[in-house]
Amino acid sequence: MNTLNIGAVIKTLRRERGITQERLAEYLNVTPQAVSRWECGLAMPDITAVPTIAAFFGVSCDRLLGTEQDDRQARIDAIRQETQRLASLGKKQEQFALLQEAVREFPGEYSLLLDYAWALSASPYDDFGETELTEEELRALHEQVIGLGKKILDDCTDDRLRAGALDLMSMEYMSFDPEKAQATAQRLPDFRTTRNMALFRLWNYDTQEHKAFFQRNIAELADLLWLHIRTVEWGTDDPEKKIMLCEKAAAVYHTLYEDEDFRYGWYMLSQIWKTEANAYADLGREEDALRLLQKATDALKRFEEVPDGCGTSLLSDCLLFERGKLIRSTESSDASVFPGGLNDPRYAFLRQVDNASFLQFLEDESIIRNFYTCDNIVNAGKPGYAIKSMSFYTADGTPSNSYISFCENIYDEIIIEIKTNNRALIYAALCETKNISGKYKKILFGAGSYDFFESSIFKKLFEIKKSYLAEYGVFAQFSKSNVPMISVPDNVSIELVSDTEKASYADYDEDLWDGLPSLIKYGNDTDMLFVLKENGEVCGYLMANNSYKNIYDIANLFVPEQYRGKSYGTYLTVTFSNHCYDNDLIPHYGTAVSKYSEAVALKSGFEEVYRQYFVDVKVRPSGV
Repeated sequence: MNTLNIGAVIKTLRRERGITQERLAEYLNVTPQAVSRWECGLAMPDITAVPTIAAFFGVSCDRLLGTEQDDRQARIDAIRQETQRLASLGKKQEQFALLQEAVREFPGEYSLLLDYAWALSASPYDDFGETELTEEELRALHEQVIGLGKKILDDCTDDRLRAGALDLMSMEYMSFDPEKAQATAQRLPDFRTTRNMALFRLWNYDTQEHKAFFQRNIAELADLLWLHIRTVEWGTDDPEKKIMLCEKAAAVYHTLYEDEDFRYGWYMLSQIWKTEANAYADLGREEDALRLLQKATDALKRFEEVPDGCGTSLLSDCLLFERGKLIRSTESSDASVFPGGLNDPRYAFLRQVDNASFLQFLEDESIIRNFYTCDNIVNAGKPGYAIKSMSFYTADGTPSNSYISFCENIYDEIIIEIKTNNRALIYAALCETKNISGKYKKILFGAGSYDFFESSIFKKLFEIKKSYLAEYGVFAQFSKSNVPMISVPDNVSIELVSDTEKASYADYDEDLWDGLPSLIKYGNDTDMLFVLKENGEVCGYLMANNSYKNIYDIANLFVPEQYRGKSYGTYLTVTFSNHCYDNDLIPHYGTAVSKYSEAVALKSGFEEVYRQYFVDVKVRPSGV
């Protein structure tokens, strides 16, 4: 019987069940000191006591003696390997679910607990770092992760796991207690007292294992050097200095690896060159910005093409590259330096959207946009996102395609969209916004060009907190020839609901059917409701409003998630378009609000006619 093994097993079982040494000693009729000596490996229990101890913990004698340990460890290793595989594929939800189940199966396995804590920390964020949690919900999650870290610090004796817990806890504290975050980080060792540095002093560059170790250290130090340089770059406002810093960082990789054998370094170079492109764009040097963006894109593609195996350069010929062990933030394998879309205002020159064709379309059809105020509108594609009121204003109070709109939603936000060049109307709207700003938690302005927000008339009253390009554009269909031909399956039917039949849908669940009851309740007799059914069961709908004269806008298009991927959104939209053209009406898609609705618009023959810039602002105290 192995003294160390049985003592370690007893200690693990005792802690898993939250039992003190004194309680266990009392049950076994031994002293607490005897239990302590077992757990420290200084002594072992009498062989006749093994069945009693096993019975107390509810385990087999084999488990207590450690003979089941190999199977247990094999199971743990298999779980960690699978979570790593899922992480390499960007499947965060599946990875989180597996770890959640694993910590239930092995409550005393601190390596799994730490992996779970990291996954829990990342769980509320999407691929672009956004979250739908409130500040209170995020604070609760941070504290839950910190609690897991404290459990590891209290109960685990593995120094590497304890260091990992401190690292994670410092990050979590940073969200609400910066001082506590720094104090926690200070408990970690510095660069020179790490495992890597200790082995560096012990090993020579002689065996394959040692060579791989040194080459891996060099690669990691190069990456860390860029991360530190990037922090310096963030701290300077001078674009010229930013460019110099990026050039220094790129030079590190070129110095270390000959013949462009950068391997993982290709990914880091893509980030370096994207950052350098940003600086050139800030300087207005568009050609240089485009050149660096192309380099960044090429580097990302080169990274995706790196084969598994060792490199070819002097400092990578023993360094194994294994793509399966990399962690992706998204399941997509598409290489892009704009993973969240081209929404950076400084790159406006890359997508000069000309809406002249749309205005011409309106003029050719003798259509002008309506001037109206409406209440209780449900925004298409955003479950539970209700607009309280929307108003369109023109220079003389008559309908026009030159206007300013005010939209108030239930989140106490006001969105002002500028669609006019009339300075008097703009200034009146800006002053009105300033006067009513105290009523709202957030003020957003939208305009077709970022130049508007650089104008003196805007800067006089407002200061920009955040700016971005609308993720989705405004879509229109310019002729019946744009409508694609579709073939609807035999078990699918689409019908235009009559006014008398609309009432039968007013009792549908508001949340499950994305505001359909509200659309019916607050709609007009002229509204169109198309319903799609599969085998007689409702699987989606499209509601369209008569916005002005013979133009119809899609107010909402909704297909439940379980029915998506069957082109039902496209079937509804194409049917709507054909109905409009067959009745001398003009179909209009309006603004897409999700990847799903954007895809439906494009598949249904609609074209993007413009895309707005938006800014989140605060009122300047020194304004008029």
